[in-house]
Amino acid sequence: MYQNLTRAKEATELESIEQELRDRYGPLPWQCRNLIYILSLKIVASKTGVEGIYKNNDNLILQFPYDVGSSRIALQKILGEEWEIGNKQVRTYISKLGNDWEDILKTVLRQIDEFQRKVLADLIP
Repeated sequence: MYQNLTRAKEATELESIEQELRDRYGPLPWQCRNLIYILSLKIVASKTGVEGIYKNNDNLILQFPYDVGSSRIALQKILGEEWEIGNKQVRTYISKLGNDWEDILKTVLRQIDEFQRKVLADLIP
């Protein structure tokens, strides 16, 4: 099952495997839920070009291999004032996000993905 989980390339694949695990074994232990969460982050992050997601104490950093600072104003409007847009980083403090920070992180990655798709659609008619 671990190999099936790590091979998933789409969120729907991962959700299907998760449901299969629940059907087979019942409620999943926190370790398994955490693994599925991390794999879901990797799937979403890979679509946005995020190079790394780092958590250090209260700091949460999304690292990009390219400049995002040129889109600072647009990204700030989309992500909200809790997030700081740097040249190659988007960062915040977990304490600003509250207890749902993990869900918010996934939402932010999806918002960045949507933003990038819209920009590309505008550039390539």
